[in-house]
Amino acid sequence: MKRYAALFAFALFLLMPASVAAADCEFVLGFKTIRDLIGHDIVGECGGNERYNAIGDSVQNTTGGLLVWRKSDNWTAFTDGHRTWINGPNGLVQRHVNERFEWEFDYAPGGLAIINCRTDNVATFTQLPPRSSPRAESTVPLTSPSLIELARASGWYRDGVIHSPQSPEGKVVRHGLRSPEGEVLRALANIDRYSPHLAEAMSRWDWLFDNEISRYEWHVVEFIALLVERLPAFVPPLIALPWIHDGVDRIEVDAVKLLYREAICYDLEFAIEQASAPWVVDGLSEAEQRVIGILRETYHGSQKLIPPLAQTPWVQDGLTHDEIFALWSLMDISSRGRQDDAVVLDILNMPFLNGPIDGLDVAALRGLSALQHSPDRSYLHHFLLHPTMHGGVSDSHRTMLAGIDFYLLDAPNFERAELLNALLDAPQEYVEERVIWLPRAGPVTLGIVYSRPGTYDSMNILEHTVRAHEDFMLEAYPNSFVHITFKDVSRGAGLYWGGGRMTLNVGGEHNAGLIGHEVGHLYWVSGYEWISEGGAEVLRAVAEGVPLRVANVELHLCQAAENLAEIDRIEREQFGSTGYETGNCPYVMGLGIFSDLYENLGDLTFREGFQRMYEIDRRGGEDRECEREEEGWCYAWKAFVKDAASPEAAAIAGPIINRWYFGNPKSPQ
Repeated sequence: MKRYAALFAFALFLLMPASVAAADCEFVLGFKTIRDLIGHDIVGECGGNERYNAIGDSVQNTTGGLLVWRKSDNWTAFTDGHRTWINGPNGLVQRHVNERFEWEFDYAPGGLAIINCRTDNVATFTQLPPRSSPRAESTVPLTSPSLIELARASGWYRDGVIHSPQSPEGKVVRHGLRSPEGEVLRALANIDRYSPHLAEAMSRWDWLFDNEISRYEWHVVEFIALLVERLPAFVPPLIALPWIHDGVDRIEVDAVKLLYREAICYDLEFAIEQASAPWVVDGLSEAEQRVIGILRETYHGSQKLIPPLAQTPWVQDGLTHDEIFALWSLMDISSRGRQDDAVVLDILNMPFLNGPIDGLDVAALRGLSALQHSPDRSYLHHFLLHPTMHGGVSDSHRTMLAGIDFYLLDAPNFERAELLNALLDAPQEYVEERVIWLPRAGPVTLGIVYSRPGTYDSMNILEHTVRAHEDFMLEAYPNSFVHITFKDVSRGAGLYWGGGRMTLNVGGEHNAGLIGHEVGHLYWVSGYEWISEGGAEVLRAVAEGVPLRVANVELHLCQAAENLAEIDRIEREQFGSTGYETGNCPYVMGLGIFSDLYENLGDLTFREGFQRMYEIDRRGGEDRECEREEEGWCYAWKAFVKDAASPEAAAIAGPIINRWYFGNPKSPQ
């Protein structure tokens, strides 16, 4: 829990200057008094001197939490983010951060007055309903041992417990630290006392009483105990989630935290609805866990948007990769929920989003977002009000929208509205779409937007290219759509923008080599130019049917570097470059090493190694074996040597890779 979320007064200090170094700070006046009363073990050392805001209130950071003084009523307190100590009218008292004493200005019946929630540095204050009656110990008999008794029989208790302050077993033994075991003991004691039926249910959770309490397990128990205190109505739907019963991992505890936050801070009914959604109940992937946060954290401040988004069929049945990106794109259009909510609601009801979301839907939303963020913020409204868009964006409009930002790219601002009208008024032959079925990937949508009328063979070339690439790579096609916009390109003959979208120069509509290379980047988008461009060049040759031979590689075109290591060095020294500093070298030398491997290993052995290298490169920084300057070399070495199909293939590939990368066939190791 963030320390600043503890008190209402904390919102006043967000813009105050950073504290000075701890070595130069001290406690004075009321802060020294309350620190001496509470004790060093809890408050800790100062993290900076006391600092004041414009209305005279002050705060001081400590290693254990935060000291606060409010000028209006001379209120002095310390919080560790979980508990608050106050030097009140009757001396030092302590309470939970979300409880209030009757003499405090924000007291409400039931003691649970105000919850301070933060999202993107925006504070919201939620008034919780008072309890219908004071909390009292239950007289309902338990049919099983108490949670505390079960905990004392567990392995994690028997091997020794480091206790947190006020745990039922003793006092803290480490300065200011909260231990999982001590916090769990305290939470279990409260659940035993105030919710015997919940305690009986939790007594069957084997993971709670085994040999270890993980941080994930601690936090889930803590959230449940806090709900017992603050919002008991949300406890039943939360513990009904079957995946809590068998233990919790990082993804699951993050989901519990987000559901807890939704229930406490915003909307209990919506939180219950979320916890009951089938895709939450049946277990969570990381993508699904993220969407709980996306719906609230991303659209913070937009109460109108969240329920319709959550209730769309494609969110209700779980989230695919494309559907998560659709949510992000809608967020971008809404400017994080702070404006144009009505536009997003209109888009959400348009025909193209009425059903499962695919990659072309996401690309269309990206196009709408690009229009929304145009220089004068008028293009999106202009687009949606055009007669062509009567009835909203349909599936037939998606291809046009997917490349609309590239269509307007590089045009002066004053010409973009005219270009937009020209595209919307253009005859249908300006846009071409085709759905094909690939053996490994299944359906893939191909889309092309032209900037001039004519009869082109581009779509047939594109289909042949995509099929040839998947067949050669021995790997499912990496995107559900491929989109080309033909327009004047400011740099080079073509540019791949990621996400399956690219722009190619007008005049390249029949150029199979140009199309083959740029489409090859759907597989090869490495951070190493020679891998990215060399891989795309291999797939260009495959699409054109050109033999992969070193004799066909024009090595004389490379003038900036003698080997691949030199290319990598130049690019490291000019970090953030696009590879143009090394001229054609990444293209010809990247193609050169792969052609050499192909010639010597044979077709199938090379393709298998090429596919392994693609997988290694796609994982990128996740590959701990290749954390070195020669990372690109390591990718090739792992794919063609270390993980080679046979010792014979490894013996052939090793010297080739070293020769192209280091300039000699001997291994640097």
